[in-house]
Amino acid sequence: NRAVALHDRGKAAEAILLAKRALALTQEATGEWHPGHAGTLASLAHMHESAGDRKAAIRLYTQALARLRELKGERH
Repeated sequence: NRAVALHDRGKAAEAILLAKRALALTQEATGEWHPGHAGTLASLAHMHESAGDRKAAIRLYTQALARLRELKGERH
């Protein structure tokens, strides 16, 4: 994924912008309750965490976890 590659090269701001666009496209294409959407949320959360934005990271990780719990259940 291009956003991850940018993030890995230290281009956090560019990576976050691209990941946000990917999130919007994923949500539009599959809906917010698709596992792919949850994965994109988690990736974006990681990028925010790495960039030092803990507040955004926690919000996104929480959303990703809620999606996965709904999709797969508490015990998965």
